[in-house]
Amino acid sequence: SSRLETEEKDQVAKKALRSLEAVLSEDFSGVERGLPGVKCFLDCSTFGLDLSISEGDFLQGQRRDTGKAPTNQDKDEMRLEKKLREICALKRRQVEGEKLEK
Repeated sequence: SSRLETEEKDQVAKKALRSLEAVLSEDFSGVERGLPGVKCFLDCSTFGLDLSISEGDFLQGQRRDTGKAPTNQDKDEMRLEKKLREICALKRRQVEGEKLEK
């Protein structure tokens, strides 16, 4: 239990978040560098974090070239990514008004 009223607790929490904003922004930048198409937005006024994903950039982001042959898991991921790109393309065509066959 706290001696502070709800409004005071909210103010203290938001002030604490604002004091950490620079450090958190650095961490979020690391996430953005590691995941193409992902953007992080810290909203201190609502004590929230918004993640935005650009499907195209996310799905077509550059794969890290390790210089090694892809493993079975890498191949499965590539097949899944290809399927997701195909689904996105079909959805885009459907949104644009094209009638698609089932």
